[in-house]
Amino acid sequence: YFPTPVTVNGTVTDTVTCTACTTPCATCSDATTCTTCASGYFVKTNGSDATCAPCITNCETCSDGSTCITCLPGYFVKTTNSTTACTQCLPNCQSCRDATTCITCNKYYTYNSTTSSCTNDNPPAPSCTAGQGNCITCNYGGAGCKTCASGYYVKPTGYTTACTPCMTNCATCSDAKTCK
Repeated sequence: YFPTPVTVNGTVTDTVTCTACTTPCATCSDATTCTTCASGYFVKTNGSDATCAPCITNCETCSDGSTCITCLPGYFVKTTNSTTACTQCLPNCQSCRDATTCITCNKYYTYNSTTSSCTNDNPPAPSCTAGQGNCITCNYGGAGCKTCASGYYVKPTGYTTACTPCMTNCATCSDAKTCK
């Protein structure tokens, strides 16, 4: 926001209102001068104007349109011949030093130094018993239902699956909107 004088009948009053900066400016000094930008943008000056321009793809903070300082989670800054790019980390890796060195893994994963990867250390507890509720058969290890009774369909729910009712007057469906 920036202060804007209020004009009444052509006369500027002592009253000042706050006017929102244009997106993606985070802060600004007037309608055409951004002083800081939202994540993924940098301040680009053009004469007396300063606007926000986008960083390179998957870049969180940058100094200009081609030089990334920090990448979004799951990516790392890779410099090749003075050009920067945000390169994806290993699967399930939240932050990494390079393509083979994970620093922190996503939730429910831990770094396995033997395989140089993030592995699931908190698998879901078995949640299925065949013949119980509307479940006919379970997935391997009991992690959710594999087939459901008539009038129900298998719906993924995070790490597992559950039997969910079909729409009204539907005996067989593949999802909430498709009656067979």
